[in-house]
Amino acid sequence: MDDAAWLPLATLRTQPLAFDHLTIIDAALQRLRQKTAYSMLPVYCLPTEFTLSQLQEVMEIILDRSVQRKSLMRRFEAAEMFEDTGKMMATGARKARLYRKKAGVDMRNFSRNLMVE
Repeated sequence: MDDAAWLPLATLRTQPLAFDHLTIIDAALQRLRQKTAYSMLPVYCLPTEFTLSQLQEVMEIILDRSVQRKSLMRRFEAAEMFEDTGKMMATGARKARLYRKKAGVDMRNFSRNLMVE
């Protein structure tokens, strides 16, 4: 296979895909969106060390809508699955704190859907 490539999801509908691959991609994206609404799953789409802005961005990309920073912060703190690395990352005019997933901590699900907060 010589023509495999990573593509933005938005462009997939214009690409020729084999068999029922578009149906499979649609189902996977729908499930990812559902899990993102009630869990911290998107952290696994980030580098080992990440900023809160990066987490917010990946959640917004997956959900295809904006996420209130306040709601995200409540979830981030309630998850108790992250730790401050003590490092900072330059992000424009300000530096942002870097976080990572705590060792041995598994996924945290929430009782409320992020989309209704």
